[in-house]
Amino acid sequence: MEQDIDAIIRDLYKDFRERSKEVKRYTQFIQIMAAEKAAGLSKSADGELVPIAGFDLDRDLVKTIRASGYLLLYNLVESTLSNAIDSIHQAIDVHGYEFNQLNDNMKEVTLKHFKKAITSRGVDFSTTHPIQFAMIKMGYEKNSLFSGNIDCREIREIAKRYGFSVPSPILKGRNIGDMVLEVKTKRNDLAHGSISFELCGRETAPEHLVTVADQTVVYLRAVLRSVSYFIRYQKFSIEA
Repeated sequence: MEQDIDAIIRDLYKDFRERSKEVKRYTQFIQIMAAEKAAGLSKSADGELVPIAGFDLDRDLVKTIRASGYLLLYNLVESTLSNAIDSIHQAIDVHGYEFNQLNDNMKEVTLKHFKKAITSRGVDFSTTHPIQFAMIKMGYEKNSLFSGNIDCREIREIAKRYGFSVPSPILKGRNIGDMVLEVKTKRNDLAHGSISFELCGRETAPEHLVTVADQTVVYLRAVLRSVSYFIRYQKFSIEA
């Protein structure tokens, strides 16, 4: 069982590292374009790099590329939280806990999921699990946890609901809460068409996007440490 829990935590961090690398590569690309004043793309021809004719990296296109970073960053935020919550439910399943063995926080979460399940699609009486186990297994759907609304305030609410602690978003005078809120807001504005990519990029300096990305990663890593502790020591049970 301990190996199973190790695997859950290992997978949680693996996905986070991979998506963080995506963000890092992207912000490095943004920095290089700005520092080198990149004006176009090149291709290999006869062993040499030559410009691609008719395709310029004009200022407006660069702004659009820069704004896309907010979509990538929000993808990191929501995937990290979705995977973290999913890991908690996986750990409960691995340990084989019944409903009555969960603490009050997890009982409330489980009841909400179960109520949602039986309201939307009815009870599946073909299940082979006793009701104590069925209540835990039914209703929880990872893909329907969030819908573009994750910021530090929401993360704190989620943590309170589940019963794990989260770090303060104010670290060494830097308000990471404002940065994560910016990621959510810009992502939603872009996704809903409230602002153009070009305008969003015009309002975002390359060095600012890098700072927002770095601090967001720092905060999410701290959240994962809290969730890992919560899982490792079974803080979701009445026995913890």
